Amino acid sequence: MRDETSSLSKQYSRRLVAEALLHGAPASRAALARATGLSKQTLSLVIADLEGEGWVRPAGVASG
Repeated sequence: MRDETSSLSKQYSRRLVAEALLHGAPASRAALARATGLSKQTLSLVIADLEGEGWVRPAGVASG
């Protein structure tokens, strides 16, 4: 049951990030964390997975 819950949580997080990017790309990781409500750590893991699969790519560095 734990593995199933973890898998569903991961799928949900990926979907949140994908939808946020579709509606507001490009976006910084901080902006994505705010928009999705995910922790910065979870967001970084999701982005790393999506980058590794070729779904997203870095667009530059934002200053602020």
